[in-house]
Amino acid sequence: MSMASDQTTLRKSGISSAIAQCTAPISINPSSTQTSSPRGPMISIRTGSLIRGFMLATILQAAVSAQVRLEPVVANLCEVVVSPADYNKRVLSVEGVLSPSEHSLTLYSPSCFPKVDSDTGIDAVLPPQWESLRNGKQLRKFLHRRKSASVKLIGTFESGAYSYGPDGARFRFVISEISSVERAPDGATAGTGCNK
Repeated sequence: MSMASDQTTLRKSGISSAIAQCTAPISINPSSTQTSSPRGPMISIRTGSLIRGFMLATILQAAVSAQVRLEPVVANLCEVVVSPADYNKRVLSVEGVLSPSEHSLTLYSPSCFPKVDSDTGIDAVLPPQWESLRNGKQLRKFLHRRKSASVKLIGTFESGAYSYGPDGARFRFVISEISSVERAPDGATAGTGCNK
């Protein structure tokens, strides 16, 4: 069998273009040192398409991963502080009152107001640049006037350490989103001796 018929057989049998290119004769133009292959441009186009397809798949996968966010568990703060181990390190969506003190910010539910004999207050940690978050400026107005605010928050609940924050709270809530802010009901101020 001649080399030309071998090449035809390879092309017809569907062997990869890379093998066919390796076995194809290289024509050399005496006036140039460039080599050419009859299948060269086709291989280049296929390779380019594969690379573009791979890059597109990678970009789409990264975009989907960025959009997949851990959905918060809607929780009642009173249930959270009664069973803290069940909620530890979980992302929660909660409603409560944020009350500023001299050294810290306390989150609690008016339904289970912090008392001397049952500390249900949670040390609240605001995120960096919280004032630029949606509803951050509204919250700042309350906190800078030392007023409590009724809030809906998303964040990570923590328990298990001996104490959190400068006031030694039993729990901590690291805020990631301030969903809503309103004026707190009258008398809803933790840490001021107003125990109900």
